[in-house]
Amino acid sequence: MSTTLQNLLEEIRSLEPLPTVSLEVLELAGREDTQPVDLCRRIETDPALCARVLKFANSPLYGFVREIGSLEEACNLLGNRCLASLVMTSAVARCYMSAEEVAREWRRAAWERAIQNAIAARLLAGITGLADRHRAYTAALLCDIGRLVMLQHSPQALQAIETQTQDAEQQRQLEEQHFGIDHAGAGAFVLERWKLPDALVECARHHHQPAAAVIDPMLTRLVALASSIAEHFRTQPWRTQQPGSAFVSELSAELEGTGLDQVALAGMSECFAKELERARALQSLA
Repeated sequence: MSTTLQNLLEEIRSLEPLPTVSLEVLELAGREDTQPVDLCRRIETDPALCARVLKFANSPLYGFVREIGSLEEACNLLGNRCLASLVMTSAVARCYMSAEEVAREWRRAAWERAIQNAIAARLLAGITGLADRHRAYTAALLCDIGRLVMLQHSPQALQAIETQTQDAEQQRQLEEQHFGIDHAGAGAFVLERWKLPDALVECARHHHQPAAAVIDPMLTRLVALASSIAEHFRTQPWRTQQPGSAFVSELSAELEGTGLDQVALAGMSECFAKELERARALQSLA
């Protein structure tokens, strides 16, 4: 094992864990017998998390017409799984937007990308019905967390890689050359360290190679597709993407088995554009 890889793994081991409350809420939300009040009682034991959850609940991401004034109200309005994804969003935001001065602008851009990927995954899951939309949201939110560890370990190296090429496969190759592992593998180590569900770990590890997934292949495929879509449309308007366009045609293989075709994907453009714009509004909340 190279010294660089050893050091990176040590960085992962020393990474601040997610709040215990966040992990407990995620686990509770997956139970059939859990009531909103159960989650409420658990979240309110962490005042900082409680405040952040209310902040996100009143953000453009959820679009309620009136202000949500209490955690109990948020629990009842959002539902268990939606609330769990909101709690996870709050916890992950803290990781991206730490008080460290290192690459602050990079952190903000990475946080925005994570939210956009998550929203794209939630929309795709809701439209296709092939995965729980809140689970897809959480999986996509976390899939690039390995880059954050690389940033903390060697910001100059990671920024040089991302400046050198915008091609995802080439970036992963350069990551492996420098760190001894790519961000997907590093992200899987992080989620294992945080003791998150195996399906989320698998999504982080294989979101660039979804065919390798075995625990929840469709979830990983949806996250991979959502990441591709969000990446392409961060800078390009959806309205220009018509059936038969180069990008939409490139996704034909990824669309197979999802119930979507090129026409349906192109028709989702306006919905995605609105959701990704709402995601940008979350940048100031992190």
